[in-house]
Amino acid sequence: PVVCSIVPIGEASEKQNTLTWTPLSPLPVRLRVERDDSPATGIPITSAEYIDRNGIVCNVRYCYLVEADLTDQTTVRSAPVCLRGLS
Repeated sequence: PVVCSIVPIGEASEKQNTLTWTPLSPLPVRLRVERDDSPATGIPITSAEYIDRNGIVCNVRYCYLVEADLTDQTTVRSAPVCLRGLS
């Protein structure tokens, strides 16, 4: 099942976008971030932050999802968070 219980907060700053969220407990088996429907980027399971510095362009909209696989085979997925790039 998919449950929306990760609530990332996004912040755009010079040439980077940052997402933060409350750490998951218990720790997930796998944690990843998707940007604009591209393949997900795996991040450490203890993370509560993701910084995207990959080609951020001024005034371009970037949308992110945070997704975690929990030990009980449940997938937790955030709602999309969209930010406009700053230069």
